Amino acid sequence: MADLAETLVAQGQRFDVVVSSEVIEHVKNPDRFCDTLAALTRPGGAIAVTTLNRTPASYALAIVAAEKLLGMAPDGTHDWRKFVTPEELHMMFRPSGYCLSQLAGMTMDLRGAWQLTSNVDVNYAAFLTADA
Repeated sequence: MADLAETLVAQGQRFDVVVSSEVIEHVKNPDRFCDTLAALTRPGGAIAVTTLNRTPASYALAIVAAEKLLGMAPDGTHDWRKFVTPEELHMMFRPSGYCLSQLAGMTMDLRGAWQLTSNVDVNYAAFLTADA
C-alpha cells in the first residue's frame, strides 16, 4: 500500500503549502520523501519542514532526556543517525528545485510551549521555496 503522500501525488493533488512536521527523521528514504513533498507543492508554493538536527545537543535532549529519562516519547522512537541537518535538508530539496529560504530554531519553554529562536541545535523549522 502506497503512503498517503505518494497516493496524493499519483492522484495529481497539489497544494499551495505542504507541511511535514517531525516526520522526515522517521522515513526510510528522506531524499525520496523530499521529492514527494515537492511534487505535492503547486508552482509558487512553499514547503515547511520541522525536524531534529543531528548534533550532540539533539542526542542529549531528544533521546537521552525525552525518551530515556522523562518518558516523553517511547524508548527507541528516534534514531539519531536519521536526524537531518539543515544543510542536508537543503541538499535533499535541491534536485526538486526548492531551496531553503528561512530557518529558525525551535525550543520548548518550561510550560511546554514552543518558541522560535535562532538556535537550531536541537529542533528547527525550515521554509523552502522554488528557485526563482
